[in-house]
Amino acid sequence: METEIAAVVTVARKLETLCVLLDKRIMRAALDTVSPTVKAAEKVFKLGEYKRLAVNLSVMEHRIRCALGDGATDMIGYAAEGRYGFDLWSRRVKKALADAERVLRTLGVGGAELTGYKRLPLYKSECAKIKRAAAARKECGGTVSVSAESGAAYAYCRGDRTAQAL
Repeated sequence: METEIAAVVTVARKLETLCVLLDKRIMRAALDTVSPTVKAAEKVFKLGEYKRLAVNLSVMEHRIRCALGDGATDMIGYAAEGRYGFDLWSRRVKKALADAERVLRTLGVGGAELTGYKRLPLYKSECAKIKRAAAARKECGGTVSVSAESGAAYAYCRGDRTAQAL
C-alpha cells in the first residue's frame, strides 16, 4: 500500500491539468453528431469515470497534506521519486506513510479501494514507475533518479555504474 499512497502524493500535481483535459474531451464527445449515440454515451461515461477518479485522488492528497503537513507529504513524494536521498524504507518515510494510511482509512479508503483507482491510466503508470524505481534501488543498493521529462528511471549503483531501471 506504500506504493499506492506515494502515487497519490506524486500524481497530485498532474490532476488539475488532467481534469481540464477530461472536461474538454467530455464536451467534444458529448457534442459529437457524427458517431453513433450509444458509442458517444459510452465514451462520455468512461471519461466521466476517469474524472471522478482524478477528483477523488486530488481530495485524498489534499486530506493527507492537511493532516500531515507539507513537510511529511513532500518527503513521501521525494522518497517515491528517489530525490534528496529519501527512500520508501527509511524510518521517517515509513512513519509518514503509516500516518497517511491512517488518514485514508478515516476516509474509508483501504488497499482494495486504492487498487481500484488503477483504472485511471495516469495513476496506474505512476504506481508502476514507483515500483520499478523502488525495486531498482533495493536491488543495487544505490539511489535512483526518475526523469520527469521521459519517465525513465536510472539507478546509480556503487562503483559509478549507471543502469536504466526496469
